[in-house]
Amino acid sequence: MEIRPIRQLTRMFFSNRKYMTVCCAIIVLVISFFTYFNNYHKPAGLFWDENYHIPSAEKYIQGVMFMECHPPLGKLLIALGEVILSPNRDIDKTSFTSTDYISGVPPGMSFSGYRFFPTLFATCGAVLFFLLLFFISRNNLLSLAGSSLYLFDNALVVHFRGAMLDGIQLFFIFAALLCFLCSIRDNRKPGWIHYSLLGLLSGLAISVKLNSTIILPLFVIMFGYEYKSELINSYNEIFSNRNIKNGLKQLLFLLKKSLPRVAQSVPVILIVFILVFWVHTGLGSKIPADKTYAASPEYIEIMQQKRTLSISSFPVMLGDNLSYIANYHKGVPKLDLTNPGENGSHPFNWPFGNKTINYKWEKTGNKVRYLYLVGNPVIWTIGLAGILLGFVLAAGRFIFKTPVSNKNLFNLVMVFLFLYVSYMYTMISIDRVMYLYHYLIPLQFSLFTAFLVFTYIYEEYIKKNSARLFIPVLLIAILIFKTFLFFSPLTYYKELTAEQFQACVWSANWRLENVK
Repeated sequence: MEIRPIRQLTRMFFSNRKYMTVCCAIIVLVISFFTYFNNYHKPAGLFWDENYHIPSAEKYIQGVMFMECHPPLGKLLIALGEVILSPNRDIDKTSFTSTDYISGVPPGMSFSGYRFFPTLFATCGAVLFFLLLFFISRNNLLSLAGSSLYLFDNALVVHFRGAMLDGIQLFFIFAALLCFLCSIRDNRKPGWIHYSLLGLLSGLAISVKLNSTIILPLFVIMFGYEYKSELINSYNEIFSNRNIKNGLKQLLFLLKKSLPRVAQSVPVILIVFILVFWVHTGLGSKIPADKTYAASPEYIEIMQQKRTLSISSFPVMLGDNLSYIANYHKGVPKLDLTNPGENGSHPFNWPFGNKTINYKWEKTGNKVRYLYLVGNPVIWTIGLAGILLGFVLAAGRFIFKTPVSNKNLFNLVMVFLFLYVSYMYTMISIDRVMYLYHYLIPLQFSLFTAFLVFTYIYEEYIKKNSARLFIPVLLIAILIFKTFLFFSPLTYYKELTAEQFQACVWSANWRLENVK
């Protein structure tokens, strides 16, 4: 008699889509905790850009002025984690404030504070990834299985478990994409709240890393959704009816309509960006020894007079910081493929996992621990297939005039395909060395494209929850998980023999190098 109410409650829970969505989101969060967050303080040693970001964060804590090549929000959050957890309250870290690069840390220093927020944002990013898939497919089980694309990517896990900026950045990009999808859901017209919220999230993402500007076209696309019928009418007037004058009048009308939307979004982005820099400059009231980062005499005088929090002083400090960022990027070396120790790679090679980066290694006897930036090849192959199929779908529509079965899904395929191509074109155009982790953002665009194409092709099967479809999807998710486990020693700094390491070299193009 006691079991029946439990059965009824369970049946009610799983028959309700909202409850089911919450349940799946919790499952994703729990799995993400174990893949991303669990033991994130290990290894207890610096790797990759932690050598730069940790001393920068410590300067905030000790009130020392500095300038950096990235906007401040990510490093502010790294510092905040150290302040909140305070695992190193009894350790002297003053030496961090006199340099921009540290090669070691004091004995016994914990990384749990510095890595806390980057790892936390990456962990919660899995839930946003799931929700993005759900808004695309409206199917909980398919979105849950699709979340394996984020949960079990070795490259994401190893990079986001450090005191890095990219996990925080991607969280805000996911949130911005989710805001965009919510604004156009069920053919709704976006309102001022969507533009303002997208402005807030875009401002936060850009305040972490400047390459987040790749999501700014979402505002134009959102406006296109809002005035879709008017844009179509204008297009028909110009190209079909040959009535250029009337078509241009309609375009001018739309341009006027866009001005309020610009006013609802651009100021929000600027306010967020400026406030983040105001906190950055306000905290840096002490002048570091023998290093002023090309600060102007006015900036130095402001620090000497302890006026770094003054609003009237802020324009000078902001201008100097932005000038430093611009000049820094001009001085970054170019890619040198003739250098055997070159960690950089060309963007054309990124979709194929080239080139991997050995973040950290430690040899004990005949075994070596590795922390290697290497992607899950199953996931990256799915992403590449998604881009190729997206182009095939676009060619079928625009060249061969193939009918579109679902305009909403097709348009979203074009959106993510555009974001991917725009990002990659920008990276190819940049005249400086770039690294494989710069592909982590377009990788997500490629995965969303793959998921959209899959949903577009198998839409009827998805609506019917067909076992013929979900069993192969489950098998792919299992394959992704098993591949993740296979490469996990390189992700979690586990010991490997030379033979075990060699088994991980699935492609010579990855350039995985065994430590001898």
